[in-house]
Amino acid sequence: MLRFFLCRALAQKVKVEPEVVAYPGQTVILPCQFPDKGQTQLTQITDIALTDVGNYICAYATYPTGNEKGVTSLILLVGRNRALLWSLSSAVYISPSPGLFLFHDGVLAQKVKVEPEVVAYPGQTVILHCQFLDKGQTQLTQVSWILENSSGTRTVIAVFHPTFGVIYPASPVQGRVSFTLETPSLENPTIQITDIALTDVGNYICEYATYPTGNEKGVTSLILLD
Repeated sequence: MLRFFLCRALAQKVKVEPEVVAYPGQTVILPCQFPDKGQTQLTQITDIALTDVGNYICAYATYPTGNEKGVTSLILLVGRNRALLWSLSSAVYISPSPGLFLFHDGVLAQKVKVEPEVVAYPGQTVILHCQFLDKGQTQLTQVSWILENSSGTRTVIAVFHPTFGVIYPASPVQGRVSFTLETPSLENPTIQITDIALTDVGNYICEYATYPTGNEKGVTSLILLD
């Protein structure tokens, strides 16, 4: 029985400052740029405190490639000591630009329901369920399925956008993957993959682009039995 939980960074499309350094009480500016589209956003946070320290993720919801992001670490200087402190709280800062989210990385409740594992034999068809729980006031923009294989490479295999429709980008499962519904829904974008093979084993990530909370995801590990 094989399990894969590897991860590798994708090509960086969102340009941000790796670090921003400040003293308590100062105002910080967090620039974010999507060079391919010529878009630049500036977000400022006033009266910086210890509880604000952490990673700030600038995430673009894009179609059809899914979500692109960059990460800035906010470092607070106290006297002569430079301390990188992590806050467990989560604060969200929304840019006026549609499809752009800047959020403070923290401990978030799991909102995307998936099965932790799916077990299959070679040649079978597998069903990968995904559901967004407790939508409330959250607006669902787009949902993407991403395959993370044994080497950690991530590939978008299926995307649904309520305006632009369905797309199946080039991937190892292209031609074998499809949404189970002819007209998928954002609330329940279940997919199926036919004729499963050893090369299909890995993590399958169901990732939502949402407003105003940014990206939400769930991960299912596909396990192949001999």
